[in-house]
Amino acid sequence: MSSRGRSLFAKRLTSALEYSKLSQAKLAERLGITRAAVSAWCNGTAEPTIGRFEEIAKHLKVRKSYLLGEEEPASFPSEFERLHHQILTKAGRDKRESQERLEELSEYIAFLRSRTHRKAT
Repeated sequence: MSSRGRSLFAKRLTSALEYSKLSQAKLAERLGITRAAVSAWCNGTAEPTIGRFEEIAKHLKVRKSYLLGEEEPASFPSEFERLHHQILTKAGRDKRESQERLEELSEYIAFLRSRTHRKAT
């Protein structure tokens, strides 16, 4: 741990856990490790091996480069992108959802995103 407090990785891991609504225990279960290991990462007292970062990022739905501090938090998907992903995931499981309906929802999400981007500029 650095003299200035927790590592950037520890801070970003904690933020990504909150964003993805995963507990330390759930992430540990998905990675096949102990909750204590994930807790140590979040506290900044340990870090995973470099080979684990891709898997961690996948489960937290963030980019590995975000966790490594190579890019800014803007890599978090927007609420619209998360909703879009959930719709597509649901459609893959539920064949009753028509492709036409999915396309309508995707177009609406794109519209909402464009409105949000215009307000921000």
